[in-house]
Amino acid sequence: AGDLQLEGDLTLTGSIEAKSIKAEKLNLSNKTSGSATLKAGQTKVEIEATEITDNSLVFITPTTRTYDILTVTETNKGAGFVVEDYFPAEEDIEFNWFFIN
Repeated sequence: AGDLQLEGDLTLTGSIEAKSIKAEKLNLSNKTSGSATLKAGQTKVEIEATEITDNSLVFITPTTRTYDILTVTETNKGAGFVVEDYFPAEEDIEFNWFFIN
């Protein structure tokens, strides 16, 4: 066992298994991250995300000032997820999202 150091890019077609990963920067693909809007007057929005699984952890961050609490209420393997607000939004609420499997 020892250390492996590389300079440049590394492209793999399979998976990497590790006990720990340390990175200065993590770039997510548009398959696992994006942005969406809960439109005024609506209580939910469905997000298409075909890479999502039953065990995915979904994170959302509003980018519009709001008192509303957005919640991920449903994930659908291979299809996407649902974000809901308890009451209809008074204004459009924009948010960023990403998920990890």
